[in-house]
Amino acid sequence: MITSLRETTWTRLQRHWITMLLLGTVVITWLSMLANIERLREVETITAVAICGVLYGAVLTISRWRGRTAGTISLLTALGLALLIVGRLLPDPSALLAQPFVKSLWLMNARLATLGEALRSDTQWVVTNYFSQTRLFLFVNVLLVWHAAVWLMWGVLRRRRALTAVLPLAVLGVIYTALSKDGPQIAVLFIMACVLLLARTAYTYQTHDWTRRNIGFPDLIGEDWTAWAVILSVAVVLLAGVSTPEWRNSLQSFAESLRPPPPPPARTAVPVQVKPQISDNYTSSFVPRMDYVGDAYPVSDQTVFYVTTDDPPAGVESSGLMKPPKEKHYWRGAIYDQYTGSGWEPLPVEVEAPPAGSTVAPGRYALQQQFDIIALQDNRLFAAGQPVTASDGTSLQAAQDDLTAVLPRGRLPRYEITSWAPRVTAQELEAAPTVYPAEIRARYLQVPDSVPQRVKDLAARLTQNATSPYDKALRVQEYLRATYPYKLDVPAPPPNRDVVDYFLFDAPGGFCSYYATAMAVMLRTQGVPARVVVGFATGDYDGLLRKYRVPAKAAHAWVEVYFSGYGWIEFEPTSSEGVFDYISSAEDKLPDRLPEPSQIRSTNPALTPIVIGTLSALLLGLSGVLGYMVWRRYALSQLTPEMQARILYWETRRSLRPLGVEVMPSATPTEFRAACADRLADQPRLRRAVDAAIESYIRAVFTSTPPDRSDVIAARRAWRATWRQRLRVRLSRQARRPSSLNGR
Repeated sequence: MITSLRETTWTRLQRHWITMLLLGTVVITWLSMLANIERLREVETITAVAICGVLYGAVLTISRWRGRTAGTISLLTALGLALLIVGRLLPDPSALLAQPFVKSLWLMNARLATLGEALRSDTQWVVTNYFSQTRLFLFVNVLLVWHAAVWLMWGVLRRRRALTAVLPLAVLGVIYTALSKDGPQIAVLFIMACVLLLARTAYTYQTHDWTRRNIGFPDLIGEDWTAWAVILSVAVVLLAGVSTPEWRNSLQSFAESLRPPPPPPARTAVPVQVKPQISDNYTSSFVPRMDYVGDAYPVSDQTVFYVTTDDPPAGVESSGLMKPPKEKHYWRGAIYDQYTGSGWEPLPVEVEAPPAGSTVAPGRYALQQQFDIIALQDNRLFAAGQPVTASDGTSLQAAQDDLTAVLPRGRLPRYEITSWAPRVTAQELEAAPTVYPAEIRARYLQVPDSVPQRVKDLAARLTQNATSPYDKALRVQEYLRATYPYKLDVPAPPPNRDVVDYFLFDAPGGFCSYYATAMAVMLRTQGVPARVVVGFATGDYDGLLRKYRVPAKAAHAWVEVYFSGYGWIEFEPTSSEGVFDYISSAEDKLPDRLPEPSQIRSTNPALTPIVIGTLSALLLGLSGVLGYMVWRRYALSQLTPEMQARILYWETRRSLRPLGVEVMPSATPTEFRAACADRLADQPRLRRAVDAAIESYIRAVFTSTPPDRSDVIAARRAWRATWRQRLRVRLSRQARRPSSLNGR
């Protein structure tokens, strides 16, 4: 039996290879149109959804589910997948294992609330060009693309009706072609593949119908059908191509190329204009701009400067090189204090910073640094933490009402600086007083009235029941790191749109300027002083030279939060960088922290939510099926025995039709019994179950004594227990049946 089934399956695959090839061509050309869309948000994600939909539809076609049931399961799966992808509801699997389950629930609840608010407000962009960048548009596209892909496979492989199967894809193709950055070439190939697939499925359906009715037809009809299908597809492609401006321009250019060239014009003296040459070595400032959040950052690996610190190395590696120090430092170059809605204004430094005392501030230690500038195209100077002394040639400055010291601008090839770097524990930050100086509250709690209320509501939801400002900062930091993907190619915020609101509710991701701005503003709305600082991240430690090499791509923006008694403490909300761990002891780190980005970030950010979402959506769909089965069983138990007998009888007739027991719809129960006795002669257990269902139906419909409830329940149980016999009969019939498609 198994050998025969395999041979038949292989034979059928050989006969169906043309249909499968055309179907694959339709899918590939449609996916190619998706990949070339310029203004569609998260094209990679939608393409991955389409691929998953094709595979999911192929699985549905070989299942025993009827069309309505399969459609319901596909709908539930699509809704679950759209919620999981667009809302990023599920934490990363490694994060689920690395943090308490309650924390995962808190994170999922916050993300779900954010998604609901985003979808609700995105309706205002429906009539604008910006609608294609909203989450609502992505949500709708995930649903449409999934159902179009599933329906394509179901319509071609199950219903053998390619016209209705490719229609949703064609409609989406027209819309996506309008958004595409390329011409209609791929769309024309898609049309050609669709026409050939229509002809192929029509031919196979017609020949199958003729074979079923024992009507003879010529053996060479397939060649004639194929020839006319190719002619029709070429005609459709030509008509579609000529109707496009690109093809008309190409034809016009070809016609003009056949004409003789015009005589050359008389030469006249034209003064030669020399273009000014721009040096290839010119590089703009590497330091991030914050006056308008959204400017892209450099990605060059060019070395900007080296930094040598007096932090001791953490040890010696097996290669003999020194391990980097345990302490983590960022090189601060500028401070921003006033949020404008679209960016930040820098902290004005107007006075010379007062000299630092000889006593190190609480929670700090003295850190000596030496900077060797290599290729910095800027006049900023950098330092870690709070600078207190500088080498000759420079001095420290501060704001009038804020004693935060900064280095003035200047061009020095080398300079030395001493800073008070943070060395504080989590317990100390937890216990820090919440009473802030008046100048700190006035400057670093500023939030413009243009910040939408939903930004404040999200911040309040994240920090609800927080025990301290440090706890609030951790919650906001972890939410931003775990929820929003790091991306450099983020569309700019629309005009007159608050950048924090855009990043939290609409943007497909962001980079450090977005993360830092969002965290600082959200903390300010909750009464926690915060600010944005820019400069460079730590860089790469050179174990041979015992210094940090800071490249251009290390340009960075982060957040500093004020704690009374300790000053400004650094936090890292950007998911591409590691967090600052303020440990409580040498062995004990902060509890309930999310894992490092190297552990939770995937190498393919487009496929990670798809894989997680698809698996979760499958579980959701299976849960829906199980729930439907439980509900159906309960609903049947509430019906009268007569109704139960009727439902069981017709369910039996529908289920036996694929097994070869085919009778007319008007056949009586006796005729149906006779057909079962003929086709199921070698399945006595299945025949007994069918006889019990028929007897219950006859008593319910044709006699005055209805069947007992116990008899109907016993008949249904006997019918359900025959699933193995039914499967065996269906497989054997499938193995013996010749191919239903007589293609060559």
